[in-house]
Amino acid sequence: MSRGLLVTRGAAFVQLRKPAEAHADAERALKLAPADEAAATLLASLLRAGGDTAHAVALLRSTLERAPQSIDLRRVLANILIESGDLQGAEAQLVEAVKVRPDELALRYELANF
Repeated sequence: MSRGLLVTRGAAFVQLRKPAEAHADAERALKLAPADEAAATLLASLLRAGGDTAHAVALLRSTLERAPQSIDLRRVLANILIESGDLQGAEAQLVEAVKVRPDELALRYELANF
């Protein structure tokens, strides 16, 4: 099965309240494409929902090493860091996102209101 289909099916499993199946599909998708933003976001969200915030943060940081230009991954990571109380880490992710996309007004707004 392709990476895209695995992510789509994983998202469907989330809607069906089948997190174990969603988790398995997200992991399989990441094995096929380690820099896949959608798979990393899905898996990180599942990990966070399951209470494993540290693993979610580590996964997103690892994926960002492979896809450093991803503002979506940086936003998701910033939100998780905010929820876990790491405001400096969250701000750093938003700063990096603005460096990647300085023309993105929504990012500048997020950072200014941080």
